[in-house]
Amino acid sequence: MLNRDELNALFGYCFSLTREKQSAEDLLHNGVEKLLRSEAITRSPVSYTRTIIRNLFIDQCRRNKVVSFEPLENDAPLILNERDLEDVLIDRDHIDKLLDQLGIAEREVLFLWAVVGYTAAEIAAEIDVPRGTVLTRLHRIKQKLNVINFEQNLSGGW
Repeated sequence: MLNRDELNALFGYCFSLTREKQSAEDLLHNGVEKLLRSEAITRSPVSYTRTIIRNLFIDQCRRNKVVSFEPLENDAPLILNERDLEDVLIDRDHIDKLLDQLGIAEREVLFLWAVVGYTAAEIAAEIDVPRGTVLTRLHRIKQKLNVINFEQNLSGGW
């Protein structure tokens, strides 16, 4: 049903949510197990499994009371240009530092955007949030990346 490349991509998604290898493996295992028990799959197995994994992760966070939501900044733009946000390039050397500063919801959006290649509209449909929410998360990611770049320049990096 799922090939090795699809399982590896799903593991990457799990890791982007959990940031821990063991937790990501457990989450992937539980997601695939639930997929195999499903009787009717209404869309692609990868997309369906990603939804299962996301729901399992949210349930786990609720049980452990781990999810924290960041309030919108007062200076966040009301209207964001999707093209500007989606054209941001991220240097691989700074990914780990960036991921450490991102919340769960931002890591999920970053993974779906940067790795899977979804647009803001596709991400919104996948995780069932308004497109504006996705654009706001992309904007926050861009701001945090700018801070990292600024710090690197100050410390003589690059």
